[in-house]
Amino acid sequence: MFNFIPIGKNASSSLKQRFNSIENISIVDLNHGKPKLDLPIKNIIFCYRDPIERYISSWRSRYEMGWLRYYKKPWYKKEINLFAKFSKPED
Repeated sequence: MFNFIPIGKNASSSLKQRFNSIENISIVDLNHGKPKLDLPIKNIIFCYRDPIERYISSWRSRYEMGWLRYYKKPWYKKEINLFAKFSKPED
């Protein structure tokens, strides 16, 4: 038995979908509710992304009005001002 711990913004939605069909992998969601802290250490699976790559990816997603992966969401008022001032994530 393996325990997959999804970490937000690190391909966790995609991996959760794939792991749901595998019998010997359980999904432990630490982002919502009370986490299970009694997991065997040797059987934990997780992944993470480079923080700078993650920042640039999330910045571009919001700049293009992306929200999660499933639908588009218009900018908030604060974002309108920010994106008018900063046109690239490097700014």
